Amino acid sequence: EGDYETAQKVFSASIKVSPNSSTLHLLNGISYHLQFLNNSSDSKELAETAYGLASAMDRTDPLPYIQLGRLHIDSGEYQKASKEFIGAYSISPSSQDALYGLLQASLLQKDFKTALWSGDSLKKLNTTDADKLRLMALMYAAVGKTSEAGQYLALYAKANADNPKETEHLKQQVNYIG
Repeated sequence: EGDYETAQKVFSASIKVSPNSSTLHLLNGISYHLQFLNNSSDSKELAETAYGLASAMDRTDPLPYIQLGRLHIDSGEYQKASKEFIGAYSISPSSQDALYGLLQASLLQKDFKTALWSGDSLKKLNTTDADKLRLMALMYAAVGKTSEAGQYLALYAKANADNPKETEHLKQQVNYIG
């Protein structure tokens, strides 16, 4: 656990045996991504390459685009992240992860129009994931839709019933923003 270098070596060896496996390239990208998150800045470009290979090998899979978007968020490249999440959404319009990523990247760019569209699209998919509900409450507060912010705060409280302190903190954030 946490030995990302060893994991990356295993995936690299597996790729030599099965070089046309998009899944192995995706997993290799994730291992490089995790190394990047652990202060190995040179791993970012390797993760980008691996995710790119995975997406080129299977154009029907939104996950390489989602992962690449997450990598760009982690590196502060929010506009690039938005493009990747839009790519994932174009492959799979019902992907909550693609919409959530686009919502997150849009808010980080202060692109409230795209954030609102992403949030409204996510709303139509009836997400129950606490992280997504939390961000939606914050987004609705940021765009001045206090009724929707309150609705998603309540949904978050229900989904995160085991952690009332986090719910109270979110309530304070929503009230501060709104």
